[in-house]
Amino acid sequence: MTQVQCSQCGFVSAQPDGNCHRCGAQFDVDSAGTQPSAAGYDSQSINGDSVALQPDLLQFGPVMHAFHSAGAIISPTFTLLRKNFWLITKIVSIIFVPLEMFRELKFGTSQPDWRATIGFFLAEGFLRALVAPSLIFALLTVMRTGSAPRLGDIYRRGVGRLGKLILVTLLAALVQLIGYLCLIIPGVLLSIGFEVTYPLAVLENSGPVATLKRSYELTRSYRGNIFLTRLVLWMLLMVAGIPATALLMILAAYGVDYWPLRAGVRFTTDVINQSSTIVSLVIYLSISRQWPASSDISENEVLPPPRAGVLVDSSNR
Repeated sequence: MTQVQCSQCGFVSAQPDGNCHRCGAQFDVDSAGTQPSAAGYDSQSINGDSVALQPDLLQFGPVMHAFHSAGAIISPTFTLLRKNFWLITKIVSIIFVPLEMFRELKFGTSQPDWRATIGFFLAEGFLRALVAPSLIFALLTVMRTGSAPRLGDIYRRGVGRLGKLILVTLLAALVQLIGYLCLIIPGVLLSIGFEVTYPLAVLENSGPVATLKRSYELTRSYRGNIFLTRLVLWMLLMVAGIPATALLMILAAYGVDYWPLRAGVRFTTDVINQSSTIVSLVIYLSISRQWPASSDISENEVLPPPRAGVLVDSSNR
């Protein structure tokens, strides 16, 4: 198969004429045929389905830059959130709308007792563990094919990885708790080191302990940038939540107590909070490509297209 590689962003296409589908630059027809065909790459089984590890695997995703700053991750994160907001809303609504309705109908503006508080905390943790793999699968499919899978397929993938993700999350929480008890700093470092555990648990076939170890190793050269990225994201989410909080406070001051509105605000927050999972996915896709961390690479230099091994089966190592 004759292929051509874009000289600007490295995207590989089977059609050497026209413009690059990723960055819009015009293809250099003289470079046609310089890239191997997709048949020359290995295939990887993810949740039972074979996925070709070809160079244009993420051709419909946002352009990603080398991870030298928080902006290199925040920008594609919000691009994915904005362009797939309706898809994310549908994925989250099936899970979180019943919970938010029950919370408002049961307690309203009153404070739940300690048993209900613990129950909601555990329920939210379980639901987040179900949404995360479903969301990662859906976004990866959109970036690879340009179209979203059906909701049934999305949640089938999510349920298939739920058990492993819960084990990984509980193990990570236990290790981080021990770290926080050791003068806090070790816990912070472990939290940063476990940044990509969700994508690893969903996309790579390794056990919980191996997943945590691989996350810790992958993030070794990027922990300062991960900390800054998380800080910037937290500040942006805080600012984004100000209008909704202000609206509820104004309505409460005028005696307006409308539970569907409160439930809607909570649900909107649940949708926006999925940016945390998207950040982890973008970081994973960036650093798992073995992009050099040295400072001699320009921050604006675009990442090359995914190579064989982006989605790795650790059992084959």
